[in-house]
Amino acid sequence: LINSSNVGMSKIAFDIGGETIYRLAQKIGLGQDTGLGFPGERVGNLPNYRDWRKAETATLSYGYGVSVTAIQLVHAFSALANNGRIAPLTLIKTDKAPQTTQVIPENVAKTMQGMLQQVIEAPRGVYRAQVPAYHVAGKSGTAR
Repeated sequence: LINSSNVGMSKIAFDIGGETIYRLAQKIGLGQDTGLGFPGERVGNLPNYRDWRKAETATLSYGYGVSVTAIQLVHAFSALANNGRIAPLTLIKTDKAPQTTQVIPENVAKTMQGMLQQVIEAPRGVYRAQVPAYHVAGKSGTAR
């Protein structure tokens, strides 16, 4: 992930399959209301899978044809950071552990964590983004 490749992402997306990608996008909340109740909050745009063609599977794999809000993006990455488990969004601090749902296999999430950390930590990575005493992960990108 240090060097983005739209062609590489498209090939992976075709191997995984558009329907699987769509179902995961739904599970992590893309294209849906966050439930936080912010006035004027947008839901972004996740095209309906029934309308996808092969081109949509390719372009969505590298970020074209889909729009997300900042909170949706944070929520999605939180599932990776939490070993594939996603928790409902809330603005209320509580001592009670949230109910989580496994949306990404744990081994896949851990592999992704390592890959995303390499974007920051590798010699060719974005080393300036490192923060002492914290694990920092990132994603290079070619999408607009």
